[in-house]
Amino acid sequence: LIQPEDRAALAAADKFLFHDASSSNNAFAPKAPAIQLTPQQTKEALDEVEVLLANPENSQKLEQAKTMGGQDPMMMMMMVMPIAVQILTPVLQKYGFPVDQAGGMQFLAAASMHKEDEAVAAKAKEIKAKFIPPELAALAGMFMGGGAPGMPPMGAPQ
Repeated sequence: LIQPEDRAALAAADKFLFHDASSSNNAFAPKAPAIQLTPQQTKEALDEVEVLLANPENSQKLEQAKTMGGQDPMMMMMMVMPIAVQILTPVLQKYGFPVDQAGGMQFLAAASMHKEDEAVAAKAKEIKAKFIPPELAALAGMFMGGGAPGMPPMGAPQ
């Protein structure tokens, strides 16, 4: 039986799943083609992210979100991801990514395509550590499709 307090959650889920089919927030919307960054664009984008993260206001917002998330990886992602998208908005817009959590994940995936470049890999690792505390990184990666520690990510060639 649906309780009155559950109706708002169901309405939100219904809106998320079934509203405007062209929206990137719609789980059933056709996926946009993946945006690819050149190695140079990746380096420039990561440099821009570093500048954004160095901004004291952004840094403070991010630290507050991480504190509110505590040691629970799911809660951490729920608190940090909206702030991360807010901070990353200029970079997401500049490189053509949707300005939402999916766009943030697409940006990270596009940047990871150049992880064989040591400078890109080091910078990406440093930036990731600012969003996700190292002690939660492996666990958060599992929740984001990264697989269990020591296992290849979902969909990765084996």
